[in-house]
This record gives sequence, structure tokens and C-alpha cells, in this order.
Amino acid sequence: MAPLSSHGALTLAQRQIDQAVKGGAKITLAGKHPDDNGFFIEPTILENVSPDNPVHHQEFFAPVAMIFRVKTDDDVVKLANDSPYGWVARS
Repeated sequence: MAPLSSHGALTLAQRQIDQAVKGGAKITLAGKHPDDNGFFIEPTILENVSPDNPVHHQEFFAPVAMIFRVKTDDDVVKLANDSPYGWVARS
């Protein structure tokens, strides 16, 4: 796993992970900064990221993945389209 681009990128990623947890997300894998030199963060998986979680619509520029669980196909489409960066389909 390569390092992040800078100390600022590492700080931002850790801040986002902390925000996610404070917002109710659960870390199911890692989420730690190893004691090595450099701007490394272990691959991290977040679950239970609800729509009201501060990171729900954020992009992580780090090895962080969010898992969203849905019950129906309609819920999948709703989740996929749930973005403040909407787009307009044109025919």
C-alpha cells in the first residue's frame, strides 16, 4: 500500500474517519495510522454510514471504503442517486 500524498492528506483522512465514527459508523477493518515513517493509513472499512452521517456524501482520498446495506432494488437506485452533486439525464 502506497503512502498518501502529504501529511495534510493523512490528517484529512483520519479526521473523516473520526467524523464517521462520531456520526454512528462502525469501523470493521483497521482505521489506524501505523507507527512507520511516512503518510500511511491502513485500509479501512466503514459500515452503518447513515444519510445523516457527516461523511455520507464525502469522498475519501485514502484507502477507505464505506459499505451501505439496502433491502430492495429500489433502495439501491435511491442510494445511487442520493448525491448533492446531481446530474440531469438528457434524451
